[in-house]
Amino acid sequence: MMLRKSAAMLTLFTLFPVIAATQYADVLVTPIDNASAVWQRASDNTPKYPVALAREGKRGCAVIRFVVSEEGEASDISVVESVPDVDMGREALKLIRHWEWVTKSNKTATAEDKTLRLDFCMGGSSVAEAHQRCMRQAEYRCSQ
Repeated sequence: MMLRKSAAMLTLFTLFPVIAATQYADVLVTPIDNASAVWQRASDNTPKYPVALAREGKRGCAVIRFVVSEEGEASDISVVESVPDVDMGREALKLIRHWEWVTKSNKTATAEDKTLRLDFCMGGSSVAEAHQRCMRQAEYRCSQ
């Protein structure tokens, strides 16, 4: 009798696996004081939400300052603000280091100082809702 109950429980767990919750996330990139920018990201695609932040359910923002050289390479990258902790800045640095930069049309390639704000947002029932959360979050200061 006991053997049959165990087999039945095993069958139930096999037929009805635990369903993982879906987490929607967005990363919003906002230029700060770059009105006459020479350089822009080569891809307008939304950056991929960092796995390290997603695993911990972290959200927040980071302000990053850097230089794009005449060759389109990001250098002298530094974190200006990182809220709620240093993880936001660390992950923002990783993203920026991997981005490709191209000159805007009709612009001559010259070195340029850039400051970007990256908002990392999670939650909602869709990617669009996560994006809306990021838009609202970006209205607030990114400082402690």
